[in-house]
Amino acid sequence: MKCFRKIVAIIVTISLLCSISVGFSGCSSNTNDGALTRGAWITALAEKMGLDEYQSDANYFRDIKSDNPIFSYVQSSYEWGVLDHQDSPYFYEDFKAKKGFIAETIVRASTLLDNDSATEDEIIACAIENGLLSSKKEANQNAKKADVDGK
Repeated sequence: MKCFRKIVAIIVTISLLCSISVGFSGCSSNTNDGALTRGAWITALAEKMGLDEYQSDANYFRDIKSDNPIFSYVQSSYEWGVLDHQDSPYFYEDFKAKKGFIAETIVRASTLLDNDSATEDEIIACAIENGLLSSKKEANQNAKKADVDGK
């Protein structure tokens, strides 16, 4: 099962990375200054990867309840190791998505690293090595819809 999940994740991630240059139609939820929200990003990523089925009905993040439209995406993304909650038990759906968050979810989705043991520094280093970020400093910048649209 774990091998199958890795193969599927790699295939889907390759198609996801290719689609970034085409644009995310699901990224319409952004702030007034054009910054992308965490909820909009995980929705777009999960839709592109087909992550909408989950095992546990108990919410992994305290602020994402079962009646939230992104509940299935967040649950499935957590179960596939795309999301974790080591830093906080909250997802913060309406917060601006940092470029580091986007890069981390792509790295985790791609299984370029072992999601069970990879540290934040290893994930950022992998993102830089693979061209998702130019520096560690960039990881803390707000992402804009244009960043993931390739414009």
